[in-house]
Amino acid sequence: MTDSTALVFDEIRARLRDQSAQLETIRNRAGSVTAVGVVAVSFLGGTVLDRQEDPTAVTWVGLALFGASVVASLVVLLPVKGWLFNPDPRLLLEDFIDLEEVESQRQLAEYMASWVTPNHDRLTALQVTVSRSVLLTLAAIVLLLYEMGHLAG
Repeated sequence: MTDSTALVFDEIRARLRDQSAQLETIRNRAGSVTAVGVVAVSFLGGTVLDRQEDPTAVTWVGLALFGASVVASLVVLLPVKGWLFNPDPRLLLEDFIDLEEVESQRQLAEYMASWVTPNHDRLTALQVTVSRSVLLTLAAIVLLLYEMGHLAG
């Protein structure tokens, strides 16, 4: 294997490992947002609903926003197929076993490099979804706090 082929191959593998770690981080954030939101909205929503004879539109909107936040987080948390981080061993055996080492490394590097952009695009979409989940949770909390203040005053 030539030094340049090894360098390229190692860089591509490192990039894919980074993307895999980034996916895990995004999923952890989505879970944290949901956990914090559940605690806050359970307390605030329960308090507001206990104090209101008939829940107002603001209360319902706050609860609906949190529901939308949970759905957004679930989109991030649910496992889906299509992530490409490691080559399938069967593919390696079928397509690369008979090639010389330098050629197999080059072709495998090209093959794996084609995964970087689709993974990046999906990661970006998930990051946007988590950001929206955060905003929906914050909006729900603000509305429920508003209702608590309105009921107290």
